[in-house]
Amino acid sequence: MLALQFDRCGPPTEVLRLVDCPDRSLRPGELRIRMHAAPINPSDLLYIAGNYPLPAQPPCIAGFEGVGTVIESGGGFLARWRKGQRVVVLSPEGTWCQHAIAPALRVIPVPETLRDEQAATFFVNPMTALVMIERVLRLRRGQWLVQSAANSVLGKMIIRLCRSRGIHTLNLVRRSASIPELLEIGADAVLPLDAAGGEAAIPDLVRQQTKGIGAAAGIDAVGGTLASTLLESLAPRGRLLVYGLLSGQPIAFNPRLLMTQGKQIEGFWLAEWFQRHSPLTMLGLIRQVTRGILAGTLATPVAATYPLDDYSAAIAHAQQSDRAGKILFRF
Repeated sequence: MLALQFDRCGPPTEVLRLVDCPDRSLRPGELRIRMHAAPINPSDLLYIAGNYPLPAQPPCIAGFEGVGTVIESGGGFLARWRKGQRVVVLSPEGTWCQHAIAPALRVIPVPETLRDEQAATFFVNPMTALVMIERVLRLRRGQWLVQSAANSVLGKMIIRLCRSRGIHTLNLVRRSASIPELLEIGADAVLPLDAAGGEAAIPDLVRQQTKGIGAAAGIDAVGGTLASTLLESLAPRGRLLVYGLLSGQPIAFNPRLLMTQGKQIEGFWLAEWFQRHSPLTMLGLIRQVTRGILAGTLATPVAATYPLDDYSAAIAHAQQSDRAGKILFRF
């Protein structure tokens, strides 16, 4: 089979190579999935570069998620039952390949009404948005959320999700040109970092929007000084959830914000959250995500699809900050 593999960690376009490798034998409980489509997520690129919380152990096939059809079972009741089904997959052995391998417990059958382009992106963004808003922060109707990286695919998904739940969003973006689109999809306010005052002006702007109170919660994917600014923008006893580190810089903040105002700062990683929750919880989330995608709230816009052998162009496109949606590999 053809697969995108890396033998060492580094810049994706430098270390990835297209290889023709044999299919390995399946162990009991495993499935072989003929892949239809797989996205290029920021987490995939961080993993290849060696900057992901879960360290890679090259040689590795890249890609965490995707959609395909089960073509072979390694045995076991659940694995045999899945054969022939179209499934979304989280694979520990990679999905940027013609035939992915995954445990039967890491695949989920999907209805035909869910197109490949949406099914391929089922886990990472929709699940992250839903879990952070409803299961971790537990935001209520009428509360305010402030988020960085609001112009990302996940940031826009959070705006639509919050809008559907009656939660107000304050959205930080790098460029003023992003404002009209975010307002159109339901953002209550968009605060550009290229405006007068830059990051330093954000806490005052947030308080103006929230009638002097501050936001009930914040979500940050950047780290560094911007995360510190978000913490200052929160109301007393507000919570800042950090799920990314795009800047590569540590977060520095005044401990008095935690001591005297009861604010909290905590990390979020979807894979770690999964490990702490039951299959019954996961089943409920899967149903919610499916409904959200079909309704459009958790749908992922797709900017372009590429064949596997055009991976350099696909990754370069995925790294563009102004792209219109997710980049997918089609098999």
